[in-house]
Amino acid sequence: MKLNRIYTISDFFLEINGDCPGKTLERLSKYEVKGDFAGPKDVLRVSCRVEENIPARELNPLYGKRHIIEEFGCFDGKCLSQDRAGELSLATLTYDNDFHSVCCALTDVEARGGNSLDSRMMVAVGEGVLNCLPAFGGITFHSSAIAFDGCALLFAAPSGTGKSTQARLWRENYPDRAVCINDDTPIIMKKDGVYHAYGSPWAGTSGENNNISAPVKAVVYVERGTENAVRPLVGQEKIVRGLRSVRAQHFPTQTQRQVKILLDFLSAVPVYELRCDISRGAVEAVKSLLF
Repeated sequence: MKLNRIYTISDFFLEINGDCPGKTLERLSKYEVKGDFAGPKDVLRVSCRVEENIPARELNPLYGKRHIIEEFGCFDGKCLSQDRAGELSLATLTYDNDFHSVCCALTDVEARGGNSLDSRMMVAVGEGVLNCLPAFGGITFHSSAIAFDGCALLFAAPSGTGKSTQARLWRENYPDRAVCINDDTPIIMKKDGVYHAYGSPWAGTSGENNNISAPVKAVVYVERGTENAVRPLVGQEKIVRGLRSVRAQHFPTQTQRQVKILLDFLSAVPVYELRCDISRGAVEAVKSLLF
């Protein structure tokens, strides 16, 4: 489907044009800007293409890394990532030099695991957007983010450890006061000197997200325990956990930008560890400390 549409993702504008399957557009629909668009010139532009065959490039690897599925590197003066399948690329993402635009080119084949073109395009657009994000002053933070009384709480933990469960407990115990922002990949950006958590269409396996934002009150790292106890994280421990919570950036310019944003974010927002069970007591332990 040919299109040229504008979306508001966090605090910047996203323009998508080219060939984009219908289900991808459905996932993005709640973020679409309706009516006339008269936004700023600083827009992230994503072009989508579907081709029969895309030759794999021999990349000059950045950091000397090659990943099992995706390769990141340089070709002909451009930053590229590609999903190689022998001599072909199932997906090639090409970024401009300032990371303000990206071209997502996909082969029209059934990929690994039987993933459809629809799902592959959604992933490719997400990869492009999130890899460009630091150029716009933003990062993603692997967490389940909720808004409670107008403030954002980010529950962070490795996948399967209980971050979504804790966020769900807040929504269940305070249904009129707590709402999901993003269940896996909220975007963090500074607005008017304050860091906010923003919803985005990319929200992990649950897909739970809303087009809302709130100033970040705290980051809470979840650890399983038999009692409910909260302690602040400071210094090196705070930084190490923060570095593990952001998506890897494989392009040097973007890595430098991301680290700078992350360190500023961690200096501005309190970070805690919550050792907890799955009960209302875990909710109240955090709530009594922060609200």
